[in-house]
Amino acid sequence: MTYLPLKDISQIITKIKPAAIYLKRCVLEASADEDSIDLFLCGMESEGLRLEEVRKHVQEVLPAFQWPWFFTQIGLTQELSFFSETFRRFEERFLPPIQRPTEVLRLLNELYDDKSLDWLADLKPVQIEKLMFAFTRADFQLPETLIQDLHLSLEVLAQRLSGLGLDILIAKHLRDQGDLHREFLELGRLSFTERAKSKALENLLFLNGLKGCERAVAHIRKQSESTGISLALTYRLVQIEELVGRLKGILSVLQAAPGRDAHRKLGDFIRKILLSHSENHKVGSFLGRNVEILAYQITLLAERTGEHYISNNAKELKAMWAKSIKGAVVVAILVFLKIMVSKIHLPPLLQALSYGSIYAAGFVVIHIIGGALATKQPAMTASTLAAAMDTAENSSEAVDNLLEAVIRTLRTQVAALLGNFVFAFPIAVICVFVFCYPISINFT
Repeated sequence: MTYLPLKDISQIITKIKPAAIYLKRCVLEASADEDSIDLFLCGMESEGLRLEEVRKHVQEVLPAFQWPWFFTQIGLTQELSFFSETFRRFEERFLPPIQRPTEVLRLLNELYDDKSLDWLADLKPVQIEKLMFAFTRADFQLPETLIQDLHLSLEVLAQRLSGLGLDILIAKHLRDQGDLHREFLELGRLSFTERAKSKALENLLFLNGLKGCERAVAHIRKQSESTGISLALTYRLVQIEELVGRLKGILSVLQAAPGRDAHRKLGDFIRKILLSHSENHKVGSFLGRNVEILAYQITLLAERTGEHYISNNAKELKAMWAKSIKGAVVVAILVFLKIMVSKIHLPPLLQALSYGSIYAAGFVVIHIIGGALATKQPAMTASTLAAAMDTAENSSEAVDNLLEAVIRTLRTQVAALLGNFVFAFPIAVICVFVFCYPISINFT
């Protein structure tokens, strides 16, 4: 690492700043048929900027910053709970954390006064390659110090991922899957074993370990269909996925062929980190992402339940007809009981509790005896219809799957509706005549 006096770092940043501002302006103002990087490089002379001098300053100042901290901390969720992370993001909107002089983010904050990095999303990999070519070494070799920083970051993130795998919320879902649980342990021990005889082998072992961690996350998500999903577990899975993605990014740079390919992947990797950092302070995006994942898991669980309300053949259709008759009998009885209770003229609170208890007991009975209500089917089958499109590989297949699911749903819905309607009304009338008419009950 190159150690420069803080005064020299500030002076170099001041010299680079005009070029950085001009680069941002070119990216934002370039039209659809223009290459913003070509526009930037061709227009530097007209802006009074010399490419050779800017390149010299960039190569001089970048090694002075703490890249391991940038690779292992920036753009990742840090807190161990959902609500702590939410509060941290909300707090940093008013009290930004103090940055050390050699942090990469300090460099960006001094280059761009508005601190907005969303414009980086407009850069394509080919453009990043051109930009890296313009400001890096002529031999296209990554500095050895940067490679060492990447390997150090790899080890730090692997240890953090291993710790998350031992978290009680994750471990209890993997207690019956010893092979998946060991993936996290092996990933943490990898840096301290003698198996990695070379850097290439070490990278390959890390990649295999990450695939095991991904299988563990997939197993937990699948298991949640029967055990349920919580906000805390969803948050842990999001953290694991972030770390896996960051480790894969580092490995892609280390495994890239020397030359332009390595520089392109390094530039794209840094761009993704900066975009993640830009999102890392937005409370809304953090809440939205976790809630979307949680809602998706709930939808998958409801999808499995909704499949029981859709018939696939004549046998299942007859079974749904029988279930709807059971539901009709229970509904007729609970409606009759509600009318009976209404004639007692209870106080409003007791009357409301009585109505609610009757309906709750009725639905419980329907569930126990295996009945079905047509009015409840749409809520249970909606997620199944959505899943029919989600599993398709293209839009045409999605439409075909949806049409087939809709036809089966409508057929089953009509059977349940007729079963409820045909039997509920007559049974309610029979209850009235059996229990009320013969003994002439005067409810008034």
